[in-house]
Amino acid sequence: RPAGRSPLLEGLLDGQEPAVAPPEEVVARRSLPTPADHVAQALHEWRRRAARAAAVPESVVCNDRELDALVQAATTRTLTIADIEEVLGPMATRRHGDRILQSLPPSP
Repeated sequence: RPAGRSPLLEGLLDGQEPAVAPPEEVVARRSLPTPADHVAQALHEWRRRAARAAAVPESVVCNDRELDALVQAATTRTLTIADIEEVLGPMATRRHGDRILQSLPPSP
């Protein structure tokens, strides 16, 4: 195969204007963390610590679907033990509920 540009690209790149970067305010806005990002980060850290302490995989403590449900609940309202129990069930809530609540960032 000869070196150089692929013949399939001929005409696609020729004559096009160079790409323009988005305005700085758009880039800055995209890079700002949201409250959901802070909650997700805190809950992921809680799960990592709980799994390490129990010497089990993180998914045994709380799977991704459950973690996402907790993040969703915590970003739409103040998370309660009842919310956690609805997602994780009574046994896991007794084991982890208080620590989950303690791990959440303060509400703005």
